[in-house]
Parts: sequence; structure tokens; C-alpha cells
Amino acid sequence: MAKIIVNPDHDIILRFNGYDLLVSSKVLSLASPVFKAMFKPHFKEGVKHHLRRREPLIIPLPEDDLEATTLFCQIMHYYSRDLPRTPSPLCLENLAIF
Repeated sequence: MAKIIVNPDHDIILRFNGYDLLVSSKVLSLASPVFKAMFKPHFKEGVKHHLRRREPLIIPLPEDDLEATTLFCQIMHYYSRDLPRTPSPLCLENLAIF
């Protein structure tokens, strides 16, 4: 499984087909009301006690676009070092949908 490290102190792993995207639940919660709701106790992904453990919570996203989600997470985490200079039109379309 290939790893894309967006946040080295990650507590969430967004799992795509063959890739793990390592991110912070706090950053995603601040960036998106959808993620904020997802990490609350009444959602399967949001089991708060799991986020307090030392091992990251794995959230499978097999149908989501890896490139667009990675770009979103890099921007939200202020991780600009590996941002693509010219994302593909499909990536930008999927980012807008995301």
C-alpha cells in the first residue's frame, strides 16, 4: 500500500484503492462541515474514543478521486510543497465536486 503523507502526525488514514492518505481529523474538521459531522460520535467514522487512541482511524474511500482528495487535503493542511503546478481538468472538476 503506497502512502501519501500530508500530515506526519496524522490520526486519520483515507484509504483508496492501493493508496493511503495520512491526514489530521482536526484539520479536516475545520476545513469541511461534512468531515466535522463525520467525526462526531453518531457517525461510524467519528467514534471519538477511537480518535484518542494511538493508532489512526482508517476511512475507506474506494469510489472517491485520489488526485482531487489529495489536492484538497494538501491545501487544507498548508502542505504546498507537492502541489501540482497544472492539475488536470478532470482533477479540478472532481475537486469542485468534492
